[in-house]
Amino acid sequence: METELATLRARVEILESEKSRHEQDESRPFVSLEALAQQQGISPIANVDQIFAAWPAEGDPDSLLAHVEADRKARHKQEYGKADERYSP
Repeated sequence: METELATLRARVEILESEKSRHEQDESRPFVSLEALAQQQGISPIANVDQIFAAWPAEGDPDSLLAHVEADRKARHKQEYGKADERYSP
């Protein structure tokens, strides 16, 4: 228990350090996760099954990667009217 607590404290220190560094960088101001989600119109899911409904059935990592890239490419095309070439195989 003591080791876990020490690990958590160390992680908090690292996150606080990262936050301070981002707050000092005026070219890229710190944005909280909540604010970023609000800016992007993202809300929490009500049910974890929503995620797994779109998840590829196979346990193959390559299938998962292909699924994620195809989804990103489709969303980019829908939003910008053209496919994002970064997500082309």
